Amino acid sequence: MYDWLHDALDESTCVVTANRRLARELHNSWSAHKIADGAAAWRTPDIQPWTSWLGAMLASARRQDGIPTRINAHQSQLLWERCLRKELGDDVTGVPTLVRLARDTWQRLADACVSIQDVARTAYSDDQRLYAAAAGRYLSVLENEGWVDDAGLAAQVLCHLRSDGVPLQKRYVFAGFDRPRAAVTVVQDALVKAGSDVVIQPPANQGAEAVIHAFEARDEEMRCAGAWARRVIHEKPDANIAIVVQGLEQTAGRDLQLVREGFVPGWQYGPAAVRDAVNISYGKRLGEYPAIAVALLALRWLVTDLSAGEVSRLLGSPLLGAGELDARARLELRLRQLPDRPWAPSMLSAALRGNSEAAHAEDWFARIAAFSKRRRELPKSASPAAWVMLFDDCLQALGWPGTGPNDSNDFQLVNRWRELLNDFAKLDLVSSSMSASLAVPQLERMAADTLFQP
Repeated sequence: MYDWLHDALDESTCVVTANRRLARELHNSWSAHKIADGAAAWRTPDIQPWTSWLGAMLASARRQDGIPTRINAHQSQLLWERCLRKELGDDVTGVPTLVRLARDTWQRLADACVSIQDVARTAYSDDQRLYAAAAGRYLSVLENEGWVDDAGLAAQVLCHLRSDGVPLQKRYVFAGFDRPRAAVTVVQDALVKAGSDVVIQPPANQGAEAVIHAFEARDEEMRCAGAWARRVIHEKPDANIAIVVQGLEQTAGRDLQLVREGFVPGWQYGPAAVRDAVNISYGKRLGEYPAIAVALLALRWLVTDLSAGEVSRLLGSPLLGAGELDARARLELRLRQLPDRPWAPSMLSAALRGNSEAAHAEDWFARIAAFSKRRRELPKSASPAAWVMLFDDCLQALGWPGTGPNDSNDFQLVNRWRELLNDFAKLDLVSSSMSASLAVPQLERMAADTLFQP
């Protein structure tokens, strides 16, 4: 499928891909090719997604003085939120959604090489003028602090290319850029002027004819797409099949289930290989995974009382504590008999202790007591890095993520949570201090904005 890759890669060639998924696929294809050739070891090929490649180019600049500090997506979101609130006021609702839209627009403007001055000059509606004002404020913060976000990397690399400020490979191959972007084009032109060869790998031409089928409902269409894929696999066992779905970000989970139903009816009762034969390119939001949802709910208990239903989720979760699920299930039944009200950790222990159901849940009560103590001792304000240490300590006190065996997906998920906490700690750069009532919702928003796929 990637025959061109084997001819393109050598020690003086760098392959730049449009996204991370293609970069992983090309790495896997290269490894499979080497194994088929009988190689036991080989040099890691220089294959990088666009944004990572831009960052690597800046990191390799001959002179590092004057290069702005790179901020990540979460730091950028926090800055955008502040800038939008400056323009809209603190009482406005739906700011997280506005932040996502503002950042997407900012990235699109950067890709099209359109400056914010051009946006402000041509704005003709109140919304456009408001966005131009917020974006101008955001850009001023970046320039005053010496920061650069992902959208500004291409412009930075372009400056260094024009001044011969970065060492270059002899050849660059760009793959997967099926939609022209001005920012990519100008960087490619600068590479050519600097003396490098630039090859733009065209998309593969499958030579197939399009056939239209009509369906009464989306569910039927998804199941039939899976059945079609099964027929193709029977005819061509080595085929890789792509099903392109519109609006996947809204219906990813259901679409995946429907395609699997069409591909292998009854896949739920088959081995894991049957389930994994259909892979979706759009991951779930990190906060939607049960293990992360439980962790976030537990941390929310640090700053607010939980409802009886939310406490029941914690009581019944095997991701907390060290077993005792039968005893905790009896406690949960006892909780249902009490009047519904917001529960603090100490109030919950006082209400459930002393009953026969509590006799075999001493470990749980000890953990709740330790958690309650940490809640009482919360500082009024702390740095994001300090909050990360405290959050991790509180989750360990509750026994998260449990004592059961972890498979590969569980291991990857916990590691991704650790990475999210590291990203939260890096907010120190843009926010030196915040209260617990702001820190916990900020972490929840970051989990909601993070896509993860094992």
